[in-house]
Amino acid sequence: GAAAPDKMDVFSDGTPCEGDPDEVEVQFSGRAVSQRHVSSNPHAGEVRRVEAASGVWMTKAKIEIETENAKAREQADQKRLIGLAKQTQIGLANIGVKYEMTSIANILRLAFSHQGRHDAVIADEEVRNAIEILHAAKQYDCHLVSRLLGCEPPQAQSFGVPEAQLT
Repeated sequence: GAAAPDKMDVFSDGTPCEGDPDEVEVQFSGRAVSQRHVSSNPHAGEVRRVEAASGVWMTKAKIEIETENAKAREQADQKRLIGLAKQTQIGLANIGVKYEMTSIANILRLAFSHQGRHDAVIADEEVRNAIEILHAAKQYDCHLVSRLLGCEPPQAQSFGVPEAQLT
C-alpha cells in the first residue's frame, strides 16, 4: 500500500498532508479548489484557447502564422487556377477547339476574384461571362466553354455533302 505521509509532505497545491491517508483525502476534498488549478487532462483545445487569449507573448507567432497561411492560400489558389485552365485547354483541344491556356487562366482568374459576389452587384458582362465559363469548366462541359468563349468546335463532315443540301 501507500506509505503514510509525514509532517513534511505536501500536496501539489501546497496544502500539508498530515495523518492517515483517508483523513487527508477528506481534508483535500473538503477544501475549496483554487482558481489556479491545473487540469491534468484538459479538453481538446482548452490549453491553446487559454494561451491565445492571455498571451501577449504569442502575438508575434500569431502574425507569422497568419502571413504564412495567407501565402499558402494564395499559392494553392494559383495552383488550382492553373490546373483548371490546363484541364480546360486540354478538354477544348479534345473537341477540336484551339485556345491558349494563359487566356483561359486570365478569364478564370477574373471569375475567381468575383465569384462570391451576388449577380445584382456584377454589372459587367465580361465578369458574368467569366463566371459562367468558370462554372462550365468546373463541370468539365467543354462544349459550353467553347460556346461561351465564342469558339465553336468544328462540325463533323457528312460524307462531303454540305449540311444545307441535306434538308
